[in-house]
Amino acid sequence: MRNYLQILKAFTLTALMFVSFGKANASHFMGGDITYVCIGPNQYSVVAKLFRDCDGITLPQTITINVNSPNCGYNGNVQLSNLGGALNSYIAPICGDKALLCNQSFPANGVGVEQYFYRGIMTLPACANGSDFELSWSTCCRNGIITTGAANAGNYLYATLNNTLAQCNNSPAFNFEPTLYFCVGQENQFNQGVTDIDGDDLQFSFTECLDQGSTSTNPISVTYTPPFSATNPLTTSSISIDAQTGQISMIPTQLEVGVFCVKVEEFRSGVKISETIRDLQVAVVDCGMNTLPVLSGFNGAASSGGTTGSFSYTGCVGEEIEFDIQSFDAQGQPGVETQTIFMTWGIGISKASFIIDDTSSTLPSATFSWIPTAADVGTNFFTVKIEDDACPINGISVFTYKINIQASGLNYSTPMPSDTIVCDTSGLVINVNKSNFGPGYQFFWSTNTVDSVLSCYNCEDPVFTPLPNVEATYEFYMTYRNVGSTTNCVIKDTFTVTVESCDTTNTNSIDNLVQMVQISPNPISTNATLSYRLNQSSDVRVEVYDMIGRQVATLANQKQNSGMHRVEIGDAINRVKGIYFVRLSIDGQVMTKKVLVQ
Repeated sequence: MRNYLQILKAFTLTALMFVSFGKANASHFMGGDITYVCIGPNQYSVVAKLFRDCDGITLPQTITINVNSPNCGYNGNVQLSNLGGALNSYIAPICGDKALLCNQSFPANGVGVEQYFYRGIMTLPACANGSDFELSWSTCCRNGIITTGAANAGNYLYATLNNTLAQCNNSPAFNFEPTLYFCVGQENQFNQGVTDIDGDDLQFSFTECLDQGSTSTNPISVTYTPPFSATNPLTTSSISIDAQTGQISMIPTQLEVGVFCVKVEEFRSGVKISETIRDLQVAVVDCGMNTLPVLSGFNGAASSGGTTGSFSYTGCVGEEIEFDIQSFDAQGQPGVETQTIFMTWGIGISKASFIIDDTSSTLPSATFSWIPTAADVGTNFFTVKIEDDACPINGISVFTYKINIQASGLNYSTPMPSDTIVCDTSGLVINVNKSNFGPGYQFFWSTNTVDSVLSCYNCEDPVFTPLPNVEATYEFYMTYRNVGSTTNCVIKDTFTVTVESCDTTNTNSIDNLVQMVQISPNPISTNATLSYRLNQSSDVRVEVYDMIGRQVATLANQKQNSGMHRVEIGDAINRVKGIYFVRLSIDGQVMTKKVLVQ
């Protein structure tokens, strides 16, 4: 690779710095995490991932996870077995044979890292108060080459579990191998690709790395050398973590080795149900002439001039979302370098498609596509890793893409089924349920006729008046747009109304249910009375709408006996000049009367 000698020289100096601190004769433990998957009532598959320095003591074939619940008075354990073979992996981003280099002396000394997988089945006691189970594992000792504090300290990993939930819980899962090396003086982007298969909400934060003897309720922090701390684990000009996605951004400014821990809290319906941590030892190294690869935002560009495009987007239920993502690496440009660039998707959004194109050039691109459903309302995110094959250390960046899905903001319903038959003497108010509107909205109506049959075409509740003496089927097309500050969602609906001649032989027709319907006086200037005579006991609803289809009032909604009835309507319209519609519904049959207020 180009600049290999320069990079090797710089890396050699870094490695010498690590070696100069010496290594205690200890396990050289470099962190890990504990997760679990529900496999049946009170039963879980527990997985522990542990990271060790290749130059340290080999980890055992089995480990014991302590399990306790103060609420249930339970103290037990579960034994996890090393899965061994190919499932144990060498995860240091070094070029060449990782297994061979892992145990070699300089320049790989202090670089080789091995990941161990352990798994076991845990059965918990049935306990009505078992919301406070804690799974934990501890060991001594951390690596002696840590320069920011915690050298040779103990380590404590844990995950909490609520075993009382109606829907058995699965813990958040860490899908990406940890980023163990950061390039000094460059902006490093890092994410552990955490997902939750239950769709619960996750919250991320830096938290203190723990020493032996801790519990989640009584943590004992490792000792950080001032000014280092849980939120300031390395010497940087900037460092941050996104609470919603776990995305970590930092610009380290000094060669050093530190520890940092990320807490992942899990919430269901706003209630916290679990938490876990991932503990990591990381090193800041001189990457020489190699620059880290980068990715563009949604539909952005990536080039030597930088990147464009946002890494967040607000979409709507039912909207097809499609984006392109570009990559760039200064040493991977066509015709300039010989580095190979690799792109990996961290999944994160189920039922989405992520197609990587690495055939057209040495710089891969990808297309993301997804149609969210109502179950996806809220914050969704996925991660993408971009990696080069620079020597001796590969350059790695992980970027997070956040998509906030909004509901349409409309709980839409009409007072009739999608295919309705009405009499040609009827008027019909197309009433939209207003209980779930967004902060702003617009309606657009259209029909299959050139004649004006709606009282308005951009209001909420237009009044439909059929053409006189015309039997026909009318199609109505509604487009609703939420024009709130954070979304521009659109939903569409289509329904038909078939107008037929009234059948006076039908005992359920409106004419057979009510007679002598009138509004008097009409026009009005002060007050008016709707009067009608019911031929039988009926369910009656009286509503008033203005000219643009807004419901003004509901004046009656009750069972009424046969006979004459009167309803005052003047106060309902507040005597504001204009045209109003009084809608009389009797046992589901509808009649509409127009009122003019002068």
